[in-house]
Amino acid sequence: MVWDALDYFWETNYAAAEYYFHENGNMNMPSTYITQDGIRLGAWISRLRALRRKETRGTPPSEDQIARLNNIGMIWVSQVDAKWEKGYSAAKEYAKKNGNLLVPTSYVTQDGFNLGTWIQRQRRVYQNGTISEERKNKLVDIGMVWEADTWERRFELVKKYFDENGNLYIPQNFVIDGVWLGKWIAFQVKALKNGKLSSIQAKMLSELPLEQVGKQNNKWQRMYIEAKKYHDMYGNLDVSPNYRTDGGHILSDWIIRQRSAYNQKKLTDEQIEKLEAIDFSWQVENVWEKGYRYAKKYYEENGNLDMPQKYKCNDGFALGIWVFNYRKSYNGLKSTVKITKEQAELLEKIGMVWNPDTIWDKRFAEIKNFYIQNNRLPKYNSDNEKERKMSYWISNQRKFYREGRLAHTKLEKLALIGVSEEWLSAIKQPNVKEPGSKG
Repeated sequence: MVWDALDYFWETNYAAAEYYFHENGNMNMPSTYITQDGIRLGAWISRLRALRRKETRGTPPSEDQIARLNNIGMIWVSQVDAKWEKGYSAAKEYAKKNGNLLVPTSYVTQDGFNLGTWIQRQRRVYQNGTISEERKNKLVDIGMVWEADTWERRFELVKKYFDENGNLYIPQNFVIDGVWLGKWIAFQVKALKNGKLSSIQAKMLSELPLEQVGKQNNKWQRMYIEAKKYHDMYGNLDVSPNYRTDGGHILSDWIIRQRSAYNQKKLTDEQIEKLEAIDFSWQVENVWEKGYRYAKKYYEENGNLDMPQKYKCNDGFALGIWVFNYRKSYNGLKSTVKITKEQAELLEKIGMVWNPDTIWDKRFAEIKNFYIQNNRLPKYNSDNEKERKMSYWISNQRKFYREGRLAHTKLEKLALIGVSEEWLSAIKQPNVKEPGSKG
């Protein structure tokens, strides 16, 4: 092969670049780098980048040359450009997450990039007039604020927090408008004690309860103990609006405030961890979700959804009415709810029977079978839980009879197993025989 001088020069430099790549595993060399043979390899690489971008006069590398360089890890942006792009990507991600570029100077990304310092440097370059139009526009597009942050602006953020919350128990990790507010006010209290603030700044700070800065919110802790006590007692935090703590506080209001504080990132990691340890739900359940959760629990404990209409859960939730309303809606009757196909399918999976009479007949058939097999009715004091439940069902028929809720056809069926109208109407009369007894 015959090379001209330019080809020879290119191939010599390429061979040096290939050797560098195999020795170092990358092409991240400074523009001043010179090989042991005296080849100004760093300058040659920088010129290739500029030629390809058409930023300098000369013949840009051919497609074949570009492909060969790519095979040895060529980076077509300079180290300076690559670092700027890395900073820009981190800034873009921060703006997307926080809605602004008011990055604290000490802020470091999860991968260790000093974004706060990088943002400050971009502001200085802008003020010096040396930033390129392209970079300036890219930063403006993601919300860059060119003016440096002021002490007064940060104080106003603290004042706003105090006005909204009534205290300065600011979590150390609380960030607002790009400012680590808890850390900033703690630093100002320290500076005030050391006499490093101006008289005006000291006067402004003195108007706030600085003794609360850096302290744990004791009121929060007291209410958390009440919430934990409720959870230990009932197994959930579905607190009725009427429930009050021993100290007279409305616990449900406090729970609502915790959800709001969580969404505004005002809770500390420790507070979040404590709340989640007692199954705190950050999303509010609607009536259907809450009712279905209770209905499923009832089914798991009882094997059915055959409950009195007046049945209530431990926390006062009217599950009996909830089930009754969804039955009515399913059967096309006027109801306060409107059942969907998906809801109906979910309820059927946990034993929902849409016709109450079908439930009654099913339970009666179970007891009739017991009566035939044992020649007696179930006893309320039996060691067998299923037998006790059947006994309770018979007792409920007495209640329904007195309320006029037993149809004649049901009375006829009950008579077949020895449950007479005389027994149903009796109120602890010793001369009235127990149902199903012989003789």
